[in-house]
Amino acid sequence: MIICPYCGQDVVWRVRLISAPHYRFAMCFECDSVWKDNEAISEDSGTNFEQYMNEIAHPTDWTDIEKLSQIE
Repeated sequence: MIICPYCGQDVVWRVRLISAPHYRFAMCFECDSVWKDNEAISEDSGTNFEQYMNEIAHPTDWTDIEKLSQIE
């Protein structure tokens, strides 16, 4: 499993939005870092959850996230 390169404290999960399942991305639930689908998971890429949700014009709602699997 991949540990978050930003915080080093939690694994990175593959997730999707329940209300819009076509939005899939990777996320660390410890520090809220987000990587777009198929983006390399590194400290040189990614953004945070709130900024990502603003980019896709979707409400920032933690209850809308569904964990799919830990990224290996």
